[in-house]
Amino acid sequence: MMNCANFQLATQILSSTFLISISSLFLYFAISEHGPSANTFVPYWMVIVAIILKLEILFSWISYTKKEAKLVLNFDVLLKIAVLIITIVGVFMQFTYIMSVGGFDKAPRLFIYGFGFGLYIVKVYACIFIKYLVTVCYDYLTSFQNKTRKMKTLLEYVVIYVTNVILLGIGVLFLYVGIRDNCWSGRLDVCFYLPTWMILVAVLIFIDRLIYWKHKFNGVVFEGKFPRPRSSIRNSNKEQIRQWQKDKQKRSSSKKLRTSSIVFRVILSLVTLGLTITALHVLIAVVHGKGAENPDPIIFSFYFGLLTLFVYFCMLIKYLYNFCMSRVKKSKSTTPAPMPNP
Repeated sequence: MMNCANFQLATQILSSTFLISISSLFLYFAISEHGPSANTFVPYWMVIVAIILKLEILFSWISYTKKEAKLVLNFDVLLKIAVLIITIVGVFMQFTYIMSVGGFDKAPRLFIYGFGFGLYIVKVYACIFIKYLVTVCYDYLTSFQNKTRKMKTLLEYVVIYVTNVILLGIGVLFLYVGIRDNCWSGRLDVCFYLPTWMILVAVLIFIDRLIYWKHKFNGVVFEGKFPRPRSSIRNSNKEQIRQWQKDKQKRSSSKKLRTSSIVFRVILSLVTLGLTITALHVLIAVVHGKGAENPDPIIFSFYFGLLTLFVYFCMLIKYLYNFCMSRVKKSKSTTPAPMPNP
């Protein structure tokens, strides 16, 4: 009967073999393509996915053989997330292009291969993440309470990494496509206002990230000057830690910095929402019409606009949750003590 260790080794070998085969096919398709599809985003997407896949497989085997290397394990998880995000976005973009040209019968061969093998990659990593989440949940439930803070810290780092990679990647992509495909004519057509809109969104994303990292840098400087108070089971410094967190929040961001961050995110969300709705309207017209000569700005604006809105919507949910929790804590701390029984 196969035990747990043999089962993990078998799944590791099968998933690695399958993903290495797909990454090799992606490199072969991207290099051997010399037709009209060679000038599209698909060959570059295939090369990027193939390289990240091979790196992820390498780190997955290192983390499997050296389970005590936590840094390698964390980096392997981040690579898995990066592969999954890039693959999902590429699959959706290729599917939209295939539908815009009239279906799979009229679509280029490279788009069909990228769409099909991309779906297989998503399926494999979906199974890997389900297995990983089950393992993490089991370890979390069976671990001691002193590991809770480490899990929260790890989760925060993963969220920060994924959020910044997505937003900076979208900003660079919007800036590149906007400058490349802008006809600079000033006419109110798709060739002008969609790429110009993408450049505006990219500039707002960069400004928002600069404000965010200014806040983080101030927090790191504060922690260097005033380290976090230590606490133990015998000596719990909850009041000192709470006061330290308040001081860190005040020192790391002023009222002007917090206000400018909120204003920029509201403006960025509204501008991105307008870009996504406009791109959707143009995309529907293209699908039901004769097509478009250059569909890249339309596809990029719609899908990456949706991804940007989703990221900032998650930020809004997190902000509202933290705001409500802080209000609840303040109300509990200001609640008067009950009267003693007579």
